[in-house]
Amino acid sequence: MLLTFAIPVADAFLPPDIHLAHLLVVAVAVTAVAFGPWLTALVRALAVLALVAAGTLRHTLTTESVVVEIAALVAVCAFLVFFTYLRGRRDREAGARASPAQ
Repeated sequence: MLLTFAIPVADAFLPPDIHLAHLLVVAVAVTAVAFGPWLTALVRALAVLALVAAGTLRHTLTTESVVVEIAALVAVCAFLVFFTYLRGRRDREAGARASPAQ
């Protein structure tokens, strides 16, 4: 989650033609690998808010580039949340099969 705050801050100090916002998906991906869908969805929301904040601070929020970045971030993050849901369901089903019937 630290990345969701660090990236917009670092982005504010870079030249206008260099953007780090696309790296926000890394925070969501790392969360998806280690945690479930609820925390992944929370980090996803924070990442989208961080991208909106970075676009607002740089006065580029309505540019085509930032709009596409937001749409791509939302789409990839939605897939990651769905992936964590499916993984959790598979793990629960595997656990249910492994435990002896009572």
